[in-house]
Amino acid sequence: CIRDRSDTINTGKYDLINHIGKLLNNYSKLLSKTKPDYLFIVGDRYEAFAMAIVCNFLNIKIIHIAGGDISKGSYDDEMRTYISKSAHLHFVTNIQSKKNLINLVRDKSKIFNYGSPSLDYIKSINKLNKKEISQKLNINFNKYNILITFHPETKNLKHTVKNLNIVLNALSSLGLSYNFFITGSN
Repeated sequence: CIRDRSDTINTGKYDLINHIGKLLNNYSKLLSKTKPDYLFIVGDRYEAFAMAIVCNFLNIKIIHIAGGDISKGSYDDEMRTYISKSAHLHFVTNIQSKKNLINLVRDKSKIFNYGSPSLDYIKSINKLNKKEISQKLNINFNKYNILITFHPETKNLKHTVKNLNIVLNALSSLGLSYNFFITGSN
């Protein structure tokens, strides 16, 4: 398994371009040494995109997991499309993604819908009850509790504050019986 070991990465577009350049170089060195015939690529992030570029140039066949998904307003769609167009085998996560991918790739016989591997992982996670979560995170629950993850549109960052304000205004109208737990994106 190849993982990017960077702890923090600046996500400005020029920072990401520089980071992808470093990944291309590192992946090229690694794959030139190991010379795999096939490589699994999961998802659509820029790390996977860089790996797909290197695999294409080194003629390494890609097995892509999670092609055909759609992320409106993000660069992920273009990166996922590139990876999917480059892949030899496709393992999609759902019926709609398979339909999307059928319109994109030549050999439909190499698309398989096996569901999301993440669901198998989620099943194996030890679940905490509400009291355990409250103690572990040092939080108090209210009558109603909402977990919120806001993903800004990476292709339209100028709309981020406006979109976030829309979400926050809608939530503020719910009243004092609600707690909101807001996570960072990704």
